[in-house]
Amino acid sequence: MPPSFFSGSGTLGVLNPVNPFPLNSEKITPDVLEHSPVGLMQVDHAGRILSLNSYCADIFGYSVAELLDQPFEKLLPPELRRGHSSLFQEFMQSSKGRMMGQGTGQKYFPAHHKGGHEISVQIGLNVNREGARPVIILAIVDVTDKARLLNELKHGNERLRHKTKELMQVVRQQNHFLNVVSHELRTPLNNSLEMLNQLSATQLDEDQAELFQDLDKANIDVTRSVKMLMDYADSMLGELQLEEEEFDLRALWLDRLRLVQRAHPGQIHLLQLREEFDFDPLVLGDKIRIGRMMHGLIDNAMKFSDAHQIKVHIAFKAEPCAELYFEVSDDGIGMSDSLIQSIGQPFANQSVRRTRGGGGMGVGFYLTHKYLEMMGGQFSLTSRQGEGTCSSIQLPLKLMGRASAQAVSADSAGGDLPLSNLRLLLVEDDPTVAKINAIRLRKLGAHVVVAGNGQVAVEMLQDKSVDIAAILMDLHMPVMDGFSATRHIRDMVEYVKIPIVAVTAGSRLAEYARAMAAGIDAFYSKPFEPNVLIQYFKARGVIR
Repeated sequence: MPPSFFSGSGTLGVLNPVNPFPLNSEKITPDVLEHSPVGLMQVDHAGRILSLNSYCADIFGYSVAELLDQPFEKLLPPELRRGHSSLFQEFMQSSKGRMMGQGTGQKYFPAHHKGGHEISVQIGLNVNREGARPVIILAIVDVTDKARLLNELKHGNERLRHKTKELMQVVRQQNHFLNVVSHELRTPLNNSLEMLNQLSATQLDEDQAELFQDLDKANIDVTRSVKMLMDYADSMLGELQLEEEEFDLRALWLDRLRLVQRAHPGQIHLLQLREEFDFDPLVLGDKIRIGRMMHGLIDNAMKFSDAHQIKVHIAFKAEPCAELYFEVSDDGIGMSDSLIQSIGQPFANQSVRRTRGGGGMGVGFYLTHKYLEMMGGQFSLTSRQGEGTCSSIQLPLKLMGRASAQAVSADSAGGDLPLSNLRLLLVEDDPTVAKINAIRLRKLGAHVVVAGNGQVAVEMLQDKSVDIAAILMDLHMPVMDGFSATRHIRDMVEYVKIPIVAVTAGSRLAEYARAMAAGIDAFYSKPFEPNVLIQYFKARGVIR
């Protein structure tokens, strides 16, 4: 039997490796100690091994006899042996037990195996001072397998984090690409949509009218998809922002209804409308996204339901707080429970799309959820397969007042034109956009002069070659942008107070503060709505 762990008073010192303090007990026998599942060792004041049990020797690959009277440093990796002596003497002066390596942040301690490889151990230390000379008691646990698994897990997590980082970078690049492409597509699509608007006011024969209707529907679908794609990309990048403005809620609804009629000319008879407006409210909110949600819910009912009847209920109440309620229900094929549960996720309805057709990108419901989450609204969806679907939104809005009853459509006929004889300077570098906007404004009665960039506009005003009452300013142009042009114009005494309205395809929130600082009075996104300009010019006293 190897030397036993007896204290100076004849009791047996037993060490807990996690809380290394000797527990004195006459009942613990050397035989129990020898078969302990913990390696136990005593080291004298000089650092030589006095005694150990077989389990302890097995941990290091030695027999008990091979380790007796050997220096403890023999069990340490070569690189740790040099500094061990000073640490050993320092611990000899300590009155408290501790774990070896404590204070270094190491949970496990490296040790040297007889076979030449390194193992990991956990060592509890304590000092027994009951004899003539102090003796260090060590409780040793082999944690090599545990340390290896933890190390593999650590490296696995590091690899996973690295791969996740790479994947996120790829996703960001893809979403950035979508964002850039969408922005590049938006302007020409807006132009083609507006040209179709102008073409609709001309005389077409039967074949031309049919082709025009198909082209108009396709253009509406593509334009809407591109705008949704832009918002989806911004959402994935964490850059989706609301753009609030004052608008006539009922006018927005009627405009969306006309757009639905153009997109689904053969199905408009399916709609049963129920409107509840006590008055035409002027509200503050994200007009574009609210209109998109209205259009989207009706569009889904028409595309994916096989409905024979679609009921649309829109209501606005001002008390006790301003709120929009919009509901669309159909008697179509309905949705499965699994589809309903995943409907807020992008591309959730791709299986329906593959089997039934209908087009679309599969992000409409996702974006509706996202918009309402940002606006503080709620979305509700109920559906049963074979019976139909009912979807609704509730959205709080800030009531700003009553909308003007004098809003005039861009294709008004008869009577005085709303912008009659108004002299406008249109600053726009895109010839197509300039041509379209000039046509729209002239149809409203305005006299329009076009400048191809900011510098041309400034020179026109400096030379006094034009007589104008208001300016429509694009912000992003070559040679001189709209910000710089506005600052130059404001430096001219005669134009300090002239209304300058920014009309841009850029981000409203990102550019608003900069535009206001430059001296711009109002800020609208392309394509601008004539009614909005008319109301603004009336408010400024430019027209009556």
